Order: sequence, then structure tokens, then C-alpha cells
Amino acid sequence: MRLRLVTFGLISIAGCAGWESRLVPPPVTPQREARKSDAVRTFETHRDAAQVSAALDRWRNGDAKGCEAMLASVVTRVPDYADARLQLGQVL
Repeated sequence: MRLRLVTFGLISIAGCAGWESRLVPPPVTPQREARKSDAVRTFETHRDAAQVSAALDRWRNGDAKGCEAMLASVVTRVPDYADARLQLGQVL
């Protein structure tokens, strides 16, 4: 009798499909993928702007080589980033 109560309690707590939902990951929707790529793009844009700003701070502090290296890395990663290319040209 006691074993039946324990078994019934475990089944009622877990549910019939309770364990299956933990084994199969939910499908990734197109909206989720779009949000993910938007978040990555936004992060990269802010990172690039922050690196250009940090490079210009190095220039103001007299570290021309460090400034050039940072700007060159941004231009290498994002060749179409006009501000970074302009600043690198001015440093060179």
C-alpha cells in the first residue's frame, strides 16, 4: 500500500511528459535567431566604437604606436568603418 502511494505521488509530481521536455531542447525560432544576430551586431558596433575611442585616448596620452596598433586592428576587422580608417590615416 505504501509503495503504491509513493509511486502515485511520483507520477503525479513528474507528470506524463515532464521528463521528455527536459530531454528535447525547444526549437529555435526565426525570431530568436534574428534577435541573436541583432544583439551580436549591436555588440560589435559598440565594441568597435569603444576601441576607436580608447585608441584616441592613447594618442592624447602620447602613445602613438599603441594608438596605431589599436586602430589598425579595428580597420583589419571592419574595413568599411570609415571613422577608424580616417583616424588611422591621421595617425600615420
